[in-house]
Amino acid sequence: MCQMKSQPLVHLMKMIHPNLYRIDKLIDESTIHVNDRVVPQPPLQKLSAEKLTREGAFLM
Repeated sequence: MCQMKSQPLVHLMKMIHPNLYRIDKLIDESTIHVNDRVVPQPPLQKLSAEKLTREGAFLM
């Protein structure tokens, strides 16, 4: 609880409402190049029950 009182707002919001990434449907649009390799970046989704499916793989 004390950690929540002293955190900046940006960090506090991520503790309370974390980001959700769907990793089973990566697209080539949002890729970055690191050391001559292509690294796909999953799109950020709002964390809600609507976004969760049984067929998907998610990272929180």
